[in-house]
Amino acid sequence: MIQKKLKTLLAKIGVLTFLMLAILPGKLEATHIVGGELNYRCLGNDRYEVILTVRRDCKLGDQAAGFDDPASIGVYDGNNILQTNLFLGGQILLDLNTSD
Repeated sequence: MIQKKLKTLLAKIGVLTFLMLAILPGKLEATHIVGGELNYRCLGNDRYEVILTVRRDCKLGDQAAGFDDPASIGVYDGNNILQTNLFLGGQILLDLNTSD
Protein backbone atom coordinates (compact mmCIF):
# COMPACT_ATOMS: atom_id res chain seq x y z
CA MET A 1 0.00 0.00 0.00
CA ILE A 2 2.75 2.46 0.99
CA GLN A 3 4.85 1.49 -2.06
CA LYS A 4 1.90 2.14 -4.36
CA LYS A 5 1.34 5.62 -2.83
CA LEU A 6 5.05 6.37 -3.10
CA LYS A 7 5.10 5.33 -6.77
CA THR A 8 2.04 7.48 -7.46
CA LEU A 9 3.65 10.46 -5.72
CA LEU A 10 6.92 10.04 -7.64
CA ALA A 11 5.00 9.78 -10.91
CA LYS A 12 3.15 13.03 -10.14
CA ILE A 13 6.42 14.78 -9.27
CA GLY A 14 7.95 13.53 -12.52
CA VAL A 15 5.02 14.82 -14.59
CA LEU A 16 5.08 18.21 -12.83
CA THR A 17 8.84 18.53 -13.35
CA PHE A 18 8.47 17.68 -17.04
CA LEU A 19 5.67 20.25 -17.48
CA MET A 20 7.64 22.96 -15.70
CA LEU A 21 10.70 22.34 -17.87
CA ALA A 22 8.60 22.16 -21.03
CA ILE A 23 7.19 25.67 -20.58
CA LEU A 24 10.58 27.32 -20.01
CA PRO A 25 11.96 29.35 -22.90
CA GLY A 26 14.65 27.68 -25.00
CA LYS A 27 17.42 30.13 -24.04
CA LEU A 28 18.11 31.94 -20.78
CA GLU A 29 20.75 34.62 -20.26
CA ALA A 30 21.88 36.81 -17.39
CA THR A 31 24.47 39.50 -16.75
CA HIS A 32 26.10 39.75 -13.35
CA ILE A 33 28.58 41.89 -11.53
CA VAL A 34 31.83 39.94 -11.52
CA GLY A 35 33.24 41.37 -8.32
CA GLY A 36 34.50 44.42 -6.55
CA GLU A 37 36.25 45.99 -3.60
CA LEU A 38 35.27 48.35 -0.82
CA ASN A 39 38.11 50.28 0.78
CA TYR A 40 38.14 53.06 3.34
CA ARG A 41 40.78 55.25 4.92
CA CYS A 42 40.48 57.28 8.09
CA LEU A 43 41.29 60.95 7.40
CA GLY A 44 40.97 61.96 11.07
CA ASN A 45 38.31 63.97 12.90
CA ASP A 46 35.63 61.32 12.17
CA ARG A 47 36.17 61.71 8.41
CA TYR A 48 36.74 58.78 6.05
CA GLU A 49 37.56 58.31 2.40
CA VAL A 50 35.45 55.48 0.92
CA ILE A 51 36.23 53.89 -2.46
CA LEU A 52 33.92 51.32 -4.03
CA THR A 53 35.25 49.51 -7.12
CA VAL A 54 32.74 47.34 -9.02
CA ARG A 55 33.67 45.11 -11.94
CA ARG A 56 31.48 43.53 -14.57
CA ASP A 57 32.06 41.28 -17.57
CA CYS A 58 32.56 43.75 -20.44
CA LYS A 59 33.28 41.01 -23.01
CA LEU A 60 30.30 38.70 -22.47
CA GLY A 61 28.07 40.90 -20.33
CA ASP A 62 25.26 43.11 -21.56
CA GLN A 63 26.49 46.70 -21.93
CA ALA A 64 22.96 47.93 -21.18
CA ALA A 65 23.26 46.53 -17.64
CA GLY A 66 24.29 49.74 -15.92
CA PHE A 67 25.82 50.46 -12.56
CA ASP A 68 23.84 52.06 -9.73
CA ASP A 69 24.42 55.82 -9.77
CA PRO A 70 24.70 56.69 -6.99
CA ALA A 71 25.75 53.45 -5.30
CA SER A 72 24.39 53.09 -1.77
CA ILE A 73 26.48 51.63 1.05
CA GLY A 74 24.78 50.90 4.38
CA VAL A 75 26.56 51.17 7.72
CA TYR A 76 25.55 48.50 10.26
CA ASP A 77 26.55 47.76 13.83
CA GLY A 78 27.60 44.38 15.26
CA ASN A 79 23.92 43.37 15.68
CA ASN A 80 23.17 43.95 11.98
CA ILE A 81 21.18 47.14 12.71
CA LEU A 82 21.41 50.00 10.22
CA GLN A 83 22.99 53.02 11.88
CA THR A 84 20.49 55.68 10.80
CA ASN A 85 22.22 58.37 12.85
CA LEU A 86 25.20 58.33 10.48
CA PHE A 87 25.41 60.01 7.08
CA LEU A 88 22.11 60.06 5.19
CA GLY A 89 20.03 57.65 7.25
CA GLY A 90 22.93 55.22 7.64
CA GLN A 91 23.85 55.18 3.96
CA ILE A 92 26.74 56.60 1.99
CA LEU A 93 25.89 57.58 -1.58
CA LEU A 94 28.78 57.32 -4.02
CA ASP A 95 28.59 58.91 -7.47
CA LEU A 96 29.53 56.81 -10.49
CA ASN A 97 33.04 57.43 -11.84
CA THR A 98 33.71 55.45 -15.01
CA SER A 99 37.41 56.27 -15.28
CA ASP A 100 39.91 53.52 -14.53
